[in-house]
Amino acid sequence: MEDIDEDSLTAVQAAATDFQSRIQKAVEDLVDPEMKWLDALPEFAKLSRFLSDKSIDITFEIALERLVSDLRAYVRAEILSIFAMPLPDDLSIEANAHRRAEQYQGEWKQDFGDTYSKLVDNEKIMTRFYWRMLLNLPWRADNDISYLFGVWHGPRNFDRESVIERYRVPPVTVKLLNKYEREVNHFIAQSGMPLRQRH
Repeated sequence: MEDIDEDSLTAVQAAATDFQSRIQKAVEDLVDPEMKWLDALPEFAKLSRFLSDKSIDITFEIALERLVSDLRAYVRAEILSIFAMPLPDDLSIEANAHRRAEQYQGEWKQDFGDTYSKLVDNEKIMTRFYWRMLLNLPWRADNDISYLFGVWHGPRNFDRESVIERYRVPPVTVKLLNKYEREVNHFIAQSGMPLRQRH
């Protein structure tokens, strides 16, 4: 293998550092407690427009603020839950097959799923598997199915508890969101607000 001169090596290291910083920034923005990127979604913007209406009833405003706040917390918690999840079997099989095909350091006899589970968050986000899991994240409508806060059957899950503690994730479930949604819908129905006229 041809040696890399110092200038080229410095350029490669700078590019790698820049790439890592961009990935890190993307994840930090994604899981920031304020979740500002949600405001750009049309569905979420409808709720925000209600809050900007100064004529709404104070009781309705409180219920709506609670719904918006918990929606942000719920979405954030679901995204953060990936840090606590083990590598799915299909991705583990894919990773193991890829490493066996390479065999650049001898036969691959390990399980990449075990290797992945030992990575810290900043290392996980640099793998394609983290982003595949994020892409395939199931947004369930079940009342209390939540990886971080749902009922946990089996041994104590320290990975889950660690994510909740590290990122200070408040306990929000779909069941709780449904409660606030019913309250908001009740106020809307009682007031006769012309929803279709709000653009």
